[in-house]
Amino acid sequence: MGRGGAWDAGFGLHARSHAAQAEACTTTGHALALLLMVLVVGCRSPGRDGAPQAFFPERVTPLPQLVASINANNQAIPTLFASGDLEATIYDETGRKRSLVGDVSLLYRKPRELLFRVKKDVVGTVLAIGSTDDRYWLSASQEAGDTMWWGYHANAGKPGTQQVPIRPDLVIEVLGLGIVGTDLLRPPVPAVRFNTDASAYMLTWQSPVEGYWRVEKEIWYDYKTHLPVKVILYDREGRPVLRANLSEHRRLAVEGLPQERWPAVATRFGLFFPQSRSSMSITLGGRGQDLALQKRGLPREGTITFGMGPDVARTVQLDAESPQR
Repeated sequence: MGRGGAWDAGFGLHARSHAAQAEACTTTGHALALLLMVLVVGCRSPGRDGAPQAFFPERVTPLPQLVASINANNQAIPTLFASGDLEATIYDETGRKRSLVGDVSLLYRKPRELLFRVKKDVVGTVLAIGSTDDRYWLSASQEAGDTMWWGYHANAGKPGTQQVPIRPDLVIEVLGLGIVGTDLLRPPVPAVRFNTDASAYMLTWQSPVEGYWRVEKEIWYDYKTHLPVKVILYDREGRPVLRANLSEHRRLAVEGLPQERWPAVATRFGLFFPQSRSSMSITLGGRGQDLALQKRGLPREGTITFGMGPDVARTVQLDAESPQR
């Protein structure tokens, strides 16, 4: 039994070792095959047939018709009167962080008149974002910085113009109510591509600068409704200076028009300013809050004047070093 048993035992061990190695090789092969499948297919969740889920429309709207649809909605909104809620995180020029929660009121009149105010109980107005035809400003009460920053639209984004935690000249773009130029070959030139993952038209506006083309802004429009769902604005170097998500669009009543032809506007906005790291979450037109073209005739010409907002101790002209206006 000694040698024979030992030999048998050894042979049995060798046999099991070879079998284990074969099983390990098979397992490794399966793992490599699965890894290759993941790399080829990607991380999207498969559909019932195992294919990645994506929306590929049979037909898309050509750019001229898409622009006409966007403009038809936005031309019907020359003014906006709204109220709602805000949560914000603001970093000033020193990097100090402030959190802000309050009630908001919004007055907007085309082309770029805006007054966006944040109020808190007892305290009153603590933040105001404003714009007239030629100037913009951001006023923050003592609680939020005790400063009014302002500048001329003509100098916004130019070299030499100081930065502000929240750029008022950009906030207007977030409403998504601008009119798209119908000369599609005139700079800034719009270009369109379709995003099958987001089911959205992605429009970019490009301008020539120093021998090449740069993207100024990018707006995503929902495939079915042609309403804006995302806005990205870029600086002269192509860096994003504002990202915003728009959702929960609602129709605005227009006297004399059937309801199905009423224009629509977003009521939820999520804004992020990468340069300052400031962010804002805005909800308009909730229960008991306003959402209309006008209320008591407001806004109208002369309603919004430069500097409206809380009293502040300090005023900073952002473009004092940029004399061209």
